[in-house]
Amino acid sequence: MERRHREDRRTAYTKRVIKEALFELIDEKGSFAAVNVTDVCSRADVNRSTFYLHYEDKFALLRELVDEALAADPAVAGAADLPPCQRLPSDERMQRLFREPDLAPVIAACVLDANRDEAVPHLMESCGVDADEAICLFTFMVNGSLAVNQALGWKDGELWEKTRACIAAFSRGGLEALAARK
Repeated sequence: MERRHREDRRTAYTKRVIKEALFELIDEKGSFAAVNVTDVCSRADVNRSTFYLHYEDKFALLRELVDEALAADPAVAGAADLPPCQRLPSDERMQRLFREPDLAPVIAACVLDANRDEAVPHLMESCGVDADEAICLFTFMVNGSLAVNQALGWKDGELWEKTRACIAAFSRGGLEALAARK
């Protein structure tokens, strides 16, 4: 039993140094795209086989980081009717990743995966749509929300609040119209 505990600690340590290496390299090179697995392994002082023991590629590492960030930060207060990507992680290093336009598809996929089991049945019930339609609606909501947040630079303020209120009203109206079809 003691041996198993040490392996878990060792795995956690290895993953932590890999993640730290990734963030350091992003700071140095300016973007996630500029970093490769060889760079991460060199900085983390792990060999490639160790990296690949834990991650399929650098995007699997990114997905784990985004999932952790989404789990760590609650939704924006008062934004319960909006998709979960209406928030920026509190971790400044993750904020940088969320702001990279090239990473939007990966972040959207993580948001969709993390919230699909709750959102799809809710949309099916409240709007009277089937599962395929609910998945498409949820995908539209998440990707649209993420695109607006990126266009606004993920900045809070009057414009963000006005835009959020406008999108919420637009979304509610559309969802109510779907529900009225039942």
